[in-house]
Amino acid sequence: MSGRVKNRRVIIVGSGGIGGASARRLHEEGAHVGLVDVDQEAVEQTAGSLSGGNGKVFTLALDIGDPEAASDAVDRTAAALGGLDAVVHAAAAREPTATAEEMTIEDWNEVLRINLSSVFFLCKFA
Repeated sequence: MSGRVKNRRVIIVGSGGIGGASARRLHEEGAHVGLVDVDQEAVEQTAGSLSGGNGKVFTLALDIGDPEAASDAVDRTAAALGGLDAVVHAAAAREPTATAEEMTIEDWNEVLRINLSSVFFLCKFA
């Protein structure tokens, strides 16, 4: 990937797992990274693990499953990084542990809100 992402501005939603690994790799390669997660502590921890890169790092804790918050995340990240070139959506609701019979409609809607609607919101507003 050497040089292909240098100075690119990337918003990454979800700072653990795949999102965190993406942030570390992109930052190492010189990208400017905006980290967004509902968990402030997780965002700060991932941002603290970014080293060896020359890119900017911007962090924001909010719920990307809310359309207004998603729009705000895109606007604030773009402002902080000087624009956006790419989107990485790696946020996900925790894996359901209930069977379909046991899962409530509210639980199902929460999974869809985070795992599906937030992808649409992020792409729409980016």
